[in-house]
Amino acid sequence: MADVVRYQVMPPLSADEYQDLFEDIKENGVLVPILVDEDEVVIDGHHRSKIAAELGIPCPEEIITGKSEAEKRGMAFGLNLKRRHLNREQRRALIAESLKADPQLSNREHERRTGAHKNTIQSVREELESTGQIAQSSTRVSGDGRVRPASQPPRPEPEPEPEGTPEPTAASSGVAPGFEPGDLEELNTPRPSETHQPRAEAITSQFTSAISDLTRVANRFRRIADDKNFPRNKEKVAAMYRHDLNRLIGELQTIADEIN
Repeated sequence: MADVVRYQVMPPLSADEYQDLFEDIKENGVLVPILVDEDEVVIDGHHRSKIAAELGIPCPEEIITGKSEAEKRGMAFGLNLKRRHLNREQRRALIAESLKADPQLSNREHERRTGAHKNTIQSVREELESTGQIAQSSTRVSGDGRVRPASQPPRPEPEPEPEGTPEPTAASSGVAPGFEPGDLEELNTPRPSETHQPRAEAITSQFTSAISDLTRVANRFRRIADDKNFPRNKEKVAAMYRHDLNRLIGELQTIADEIN
């Protein structure tokens, strides 16, 4: 499989995270197929692919076609961010990688990729531009390929009205009788139901990510229970966490009953 790290956009796993994933795959196999492009380049699943090769076991894959380089990187960022918890420095480093890979994309597109606030993205962009790591540009490319100005020019300050100018009336401002000028602004303000609502992530995608997380957690609990020091500490653990474990088991059982 050629050039398997072209879309490896995330920081490497810590030793503990890698070991958790290794033990998970060793026991259960690769549960979530990796994503590859038409040339068999890995878009998502570099660690799963590597561990499967180390263990000599099959690694299921799904082929993604018809995507541009920027779209593939966007998929890699989005899918990995759902599984990783990053601190502030790691997130800024991730934003920097996204900007350096595709500086022509708008801040809104990088916001969708990384989940960071637009102000943070602009801050990182300015830092990279000031150090020459990316070039400044007067235009940005949106997700649909349209080119827009990088920023709108500042609005000119309104000229001060001469003293003694009468207040505008409904007649002089072209507002229908019975209305005040401010009434039109209120009428034209969209109601909450009219504002754009972001598309929710597909339930199947959410469930896949949750199952992957749950499997790693279950394996971690199993390793704790297999520790030689566990037997003499289990009564203390039971006193502290029996209620929490039973509650979580009950919630999982409810979900399992709903889908069975």
